[in-house]
Amino acid sequence: MENNDNSINDLTVGQIYKDIINNNKFTKVIADGKEILCLCKTNIYSLQRIESFVQEVIETEYLGFDMVIKNNYFNNRLSLHYKATSLGRYLDHLNFMIETVYEYNAYYIYSENVMLFNEACHKLKIKSRKFGKASEFFNDIKKSHAELFNDLIELIRLKSTSAQFKKRIRSRDWNYKRRHDSMTSYVNSLFSNYASMLVIRIDLAYPSIEEKFKGVVKQDIRIEQVNSDFQRFLENMRHNKIFEHKIGHIWKIEYAEIKGYHYHWIFFFNGAYVQRDHYIGNLIGKCWKDVATKGRGIFFNCNSKKAKYHHLGIGKIHASHPNDAALRYNLFNYVIKYLTKRDQFLEVKLGIKQRSFSTGAIKEKSNVGKPRKVYDIAPDAISQ
Repeated sequence: MENNDNSINDLTVGQIYKDIINNNKFTKVIADGKEILCLCKTNIYSLQRIESFVQEVIETEYLGFDMVIKNNYFNNRLSLHYKATSLGRYLDHLNFMIETVYEYNAYYIYSENVMLFNEACHKLKIKSRKFGKASEFFNDIKKSHAELFNDLIELIRLKSTSAQFKKRIRSRDWNYKRRHDSMTSYVNSLFSNYASMLVIRIDLAYPSIEEKFKGVVKQDIRIEQVNSDFQRFLENMRHNKIFEHKIGHIWKIEYAEIKGYHYHWIFFFNGAYVQRDHYIGNLIGKCWKDVATKGRGIFFNCNSKKAKYHHLGIGKIHASHPNDAALRYNLFNYVIKYLTKRDQFLEVKLGIKQRSFSTGAIKEKSNVGKPRKVYDIAPDAISQ
């Protein structure tokens, strides 16, 4: 089987946030009745900054500002000065960090670090405060901006030692491992049953709408409509000839600012019968756009842009041919790993009984016979 040890080539926090940003960088916007491709602004940069801030707080012992009393020799008066530490640089970004974490709380389940920041902000009641220079003063609480910022750091540091915080981290890590193992086991089973697969990745979404007089671009599709369209897409997939040779699939729902709700799909077709991945991907996308959403949806066929991927893991992939070792490795260690690991840092908030991802059932061939060898490969054996 493929070498899928999570400790090998594990993805860093920075890589995951970069992937989230790239994943939500573009969307289609309807403006004046026309569809245009739009470069999205994103709140992910601010969430990544919160992640880094909290992690630095946890790993250090200093505050954001040291207060130094100096004597002015000209008038012999004492004055208070604020000397910034490494953590002090975050004060300039604090307003946007606070605004972001509160604004999108209804849509996201944040990482443990971001949730910790949110809880500390709530405890100190700083949601409505505007931070400026370190020496500026909040008159109602008789504290400088630097002092309240230091209070935030101390509270985050204290809460990070709690059993509850550590339990949440263990739980999220366990959920990621369970989900990742489930997906890799599923795909390994497909490779064991089929000599080759056509792997198609496609994103199914909705265009955003420009409110001309307000200067606002947003998606106005509610989750109830998304669920209805999704069920219609699944129903169409059961009897549509396009999917005749489909042997498996993985889907996952996500949410992004401006782009809104969208699905990531990975389809697996029997490579003995299906060849043109770009063509099949477009047909699948049209099923979403024309049938499931009745013209309201959009799609992006990743297989039409294979040349842009540094770690290509889609297209025609043989189960055991050495020439396809890199494709198999990238499928497991980039395509699937990114898809599962993103939820450790940013997960869509759904209803209690709603699933955010699923895999199809394994359709085992009755004439499989002797199990096929799937080549083991090591990361250093592949030129990435």
